[in-house]
Amino acid sequence: MTRKITTLLALSLTASLLLAQEKDKEPDPTLTIGDTPAPVQVSHWLKGPKFSRKKPPETFVITFIDADEKGAALLQEVGRITKDYKSSKIKALAVLPPIEKKPIADARAWVKANTKGLSVTVGLDKEGRTRKAWMEAMQAKAVPHSAIVHDGKIAWEGRPEDVLHDNVGEVLAGRLDLGLHWILRNRNQANVIGRAMMSRKHEELIGLVDERLKKFPESVNFYGLKFRAISRMKDGKAKSLAFFEQGIETLAKTNQYAAISFAESVNSLSRSPEVIEAAMTAMHGLSGAEARYPGKAVALQIKILDQQGKNQDALALAKKAFERFKASAADLRALSGSLGNSKKVAVYKDVLRPILEARIPLETDPIYKDGALYLHWQIVAWLYDDAETTMAITKRALEQLSRPDPMNGVLWDILTEKKFGDEYLDLAMTGTERMLAMKGLGPNQLDTAALACWKKGDKKRAITLQERALKAAKADEYPDEDLIQEFEKKLLKYKK
Repeated sequence: MTRKITTLLALSLTASLLLAQEKDKEPDPTLTIGDTPAPVQVSHWLKGPKFSRKKPPETFVITFIDADEKGAALLQEVGRITKDYKSSKIKALAVLPPIEKKPIADARAWVKANTKGLSVTVGLDKEGRTRKAWMEAMQAKAVPHSAIVHDGKIAWEGRPEDVLHDNVGEVLAGRLDLGLHWILRNRNQANVIGRAMMSRKHEELIGLVDERLKKFPESVNFYGLKFRAISRMKDGKAKSLAFFEQGIETLAKTNQYAAISFAESVNSLSRSPEVIEAAMTAMHGLSGAEARYPGKAVALQIKILDQQGKNQDALALAKKAFERFKASAADLRALSGSLGNSKKVAVYKDVLRPILEARIPLETDPIYKDGALYLHWQIVAWLYDDAETTMAITKRALEQLSRPDPMNGVLWDILTEKKFGDEYLDLAMTGTERMLAMKGLGPNQLDTAALACWKKGDKKRAITLQERALKAAKADEYPDEDLIQEFEKKLLKYKK
């Protein structure tokens, strides 16, 4: 479970962009991450305070919507942003196109009906000037589309569904890597970096990265790229260590989250004892009483100890950290992530279980809460030999999980693993019904639901669901031929 792209993944993407769609000569966007946005030039203000063309807010969210059901739902989401991040004084703007050439009054009425109690500004872009200056310049293909402006610069842009609210929080806290998102949005410039990276032109790559760091001085992605390039040069061991120590010191002054993230990425890139020791020292300093993200820093220390085979030291540190962070969801999240991803997770089960039990009621974000519930279920179901507790914890997970992916993870295991017998079938069907009522079901969830129905003896419904799963798999933007063949075989089996 993750809503962020890791730095290592970014490094891979930087290189892989070179290999993908080389024939696509479409230019990069003319308005992108890190740029000063164009003025907002709507024709009519339908609700809320107007945005000045000459002096717009330094920090605001702009969302382009249509006057439909999806647009109405996004207005609620945008309104929630201004409420949840009220202390930041962030402003929110929704921009509508003309409503099928109907009078302005119709647009105003639609806005009034769908913004009751919301602190949001809505404008009508009758001539399309704002869409042209924003959406076309960003190469956005369709609405809805959003952009977050922070300190007068675009910090994020993309499809807003399910991610806008949290990305606002990440931007305001300085946790969103703007350099990484720039890489993802500017294919041609990313290809230039990718070519230098893949051809091992280290000095050229360092020069390119230094240019980007001027624009994105806290980008962990670009710090990681530079560390990687330096470490592969002559005298790279000493020089990369010096760069790492300097980078941590520089980032820690302005963005402790980025400093720790840089150490995490370097820990994945390097096994140099000197670098690892420097990382441990830096994390010790960033986990003190005045630190902003002490749990994240301690979690990296635990990970390093675990990688070194010092499992008892890691366990002792985890227990001590649990006592310190019992009331902090974010810090417990970091600890449970580090322990839960260990190859020797069984060593830590007796501290990981209470960490998760303390974390679950503290989580208010459904995504993070689902992550904690799912990991807790995995720990109890797979690492403890207690049939009664496993049944109870499975029932709770299937009742409380709110998203298809983790729900599907539990259902698939209890339907396919020998550990779970027929006594779980009724529970699986109850969970399947809950999952089918959720939004955003993909081919894998439909496939699991079909299996549950088939095992329960409902052959007709199993066939219907498997047909839906097959159709969804074929309609995927990047169809998985192996998955399609697997689904076709299952469909034939259910039809016999």
